[in-house]
Amino acid sequence: MAGLSEAQWNELLAFWDKYVAPSSSEHGKHILIRMFDADKATQALFSKYKDIPTSDLAANADVKKHGGVVVDFLGKLLKLKGQNDSQLHTMAESHKNKHRIPLDYFQLISTVIDVYVYENLPGEYGPVRESLKAALSQIANGLKANYAKV
Repeated sequence: MAGLSEAQWNELLAFWDKYVAPSSSEHGKHILIRMFDADKATQALFSKYKDIPTSDLAANADVKKHGGVVVDFLGKLLKLKGQNDSQLHTMAESHKNKHRIPLDYFQLISTVIDVYVYENLPGEYGPVRESLKAALSQIANGLKANYAKV
């Protein structure tokens, strides 16, 4: 799927606003934990909880808070309907230079988000799944382009 149509963006945003945004911290917490389980090296990038077993992270307030930040920011990017280069440039600067996040982790978290949302909201997510995957791909590609610039 190339760029999304206005109708696809609107359908995706309606889904996001109804099913994901209201519980962004809870969803984000589970997404981060799944990412850590999928690739242990990702957890080491977070000094606050790098040494905590993933089985204990569900009760960690910092994981829930950061998960909310991730999901809320993704929601803001989605609302821009692909017109997000400025935000992705700023994100690339901080994630590459300050946080030292390897570029390939954005593809990993995109996959984790897709699988997590599908497993938790299969009926609701089905109609917009390809749209979210396309949007996540656009974001990952935008970050890749911006990582090369910063």
